[in-house]
Order: sequence, then C-alpha cells, then structure tokens
Amino acid sequence: MDRAPAEDARRSPRRRWTNAFGNLMLTIALAAALFAAYSLWWTDVLADRQADRAGDRLRQSWAAPGPSGAPSTVTTGQEVGFLHVPAMQQDPVVIKVGTAPAVLDQGVAGVYQEPRAAMPWDRSGNFALAAHRDGHGAKFHDLDAVDVGAPIVVETRDSWYVYRVDGILPETSPENVGIVAAVPAGSPYHAPGRYITLTTCTPVYTSLYRMAVWGSLVRVDPMDAERTPPAELHRDAPQSPAASPAASPADSPVPSPEPSLSPSSPVAPSSPSSPSSPSSSTSSAPAKA
Repeated sequence: MDRAPAEDARRSPRRRWTNAFGNLMLTIALAAALFAAYSLWWTDVLADRQADRAGDRLRQSWAAPGPSGAPSTVTTGQEVGFLHVPAMQQDPVVIKVGTAPAVLDQGVAGVYQEPRAAMPWDRSGNFALAAHRDGHGAKFHDLDAVDVGAPIVVETRDSWYVYRVDGILPETSPENVGIVAAVPAGSPYHAPGRYITLTTCTPVYTSLYRMAVWGSLVRVDPMDAERTPPAELHRDAPQSPAASPAASPADSPVPSPEPSLSPSSPVAPSSPSSPSSPSSSTSSAPAKA
C-alpha cells in the first residue's frame, strides 16, 4: 500500500515533462497554422486591396486629359497597364515595373529590370513579367492552366497588345536567367521578335523551381473611346488569337499605332548603376514568386 505514493512521486516529473512537451508541440502547430493562414490568406487580402487601388489610380490617370502614346521611360513601381489571361479566369492584373518583393507583394505582375525587359510598344524584345504563385495576391497561381495557343492580352492607355502562347517550360532552375532573355532560352524562338514571358514559382506553395510561359505578338489593336476589348477577351472567344491580315510573323516587328520607342528604350533601373543586358550572364536570377 505504501509503494503507490512513492511510485507516483517518481513518475510525477516524467508526466510534467511529457505534458510540457505536448503543450509545446501544440503551440508550435498552432503557430504554424496561423503563419500559413497569414501567408496564404491575409497577405492575399492586403495585396488585393493594394492592387485594386493601383488599378483605379491607373484608369483614372488614363481618363484624365494628357498626352497619348507610349512613355519614353518608365520607373520602378510605375503602373504601365493591365494583363489579361483568360485561361487563368481572373480579373485583369495590374502591371508595375520591378520584380522586387516590395513590388510583387502588392498583388501585381512585375516587369523584369534585371535582365532588362522590353516594353510592349518596343520594336523588338521580350516583355518579361513575374508574379506570386501563392500569397500576396497569387496572381499567377493558375499559370499552369495556360496552354499553347491561348491568348494573352496587355492593355495600355492607347493599345491592346494581343499575344499567342507558343511555348511552356514547366520547370527550370531559379538561376536560369535565359528564360527572360530578349530571345528566351528554351523557347520556340530563334530570332529577335516581340515576345512576352510570364514566370512564377513551381510547384505550388514552394519556390524550388520556376516555370515560364512564352508568347509572341500577333497584332496591336488601337484603343477606341469605349475601350472595347479585343475578341480574345470575350467569353466565347476562340482559344487561339486571330492575326490581322497585315500582321507580320512574330520574328518581324508588328507595326504599332503608338509612337514606338527604339529597341533599346530603357526600363529605368531601380538604382543609378547601369542595368544588365538581357543576355548578360551576370544578370540576377528570375524573380522569386
């Protein structure tokens, strides 16, 4: 009868440690769940609010009287247009210059600056964009739903730039800067043209690799007073965008109704240092998204 209290006394410290360890594991699990909710839900809420404000601000600036035509330069953080990708079944995505977290975390698609991307109105080059796959708006979460032949449309103040998807790279190294070069490495293209590249992290909920979607310019539609979208953005639009009879192949410049800049017209760098050439081997890696 006297052994039971003594045995309980010996077991008491062990029970306390077991209970403490269990409570610690429960706290860690709860903290991890809260962090996941913050990363994948609350950051989406905040980013979507920022993106909505940026979109409203851009459309208001377009509605105000001002000079038409393409800007001569663009700067980091500047809104330049909207990205429409019907296959992703989402609202238009605001396009801003830059791919640093301070830009992409605002729930936008960012224009690469290192290597320096061309703009849609340039005579030649690759309009390369990045956006988050998960969290912070997750604007490219469904990038894997985009197939070859699908349309991609960029809306600016004065024009609709209609691209057709020609190639997809499901997975590559985060260090592969060639996927956003002027003539993207691994793409179907072998000569300079007017291209678009969309990049994001893959697989979902990781940043282990990057994926890329490549498209070539099919045509440029001038903007009318009502900002009527091109046929590719209608609900019953065909999968592949239609080229205008006068449109040139992707390897040749497509005439633009906007005053075009030279192929070297810069996307202004975020620092005074000179930006890297798109084909430079010293360029930074594709943006972490």
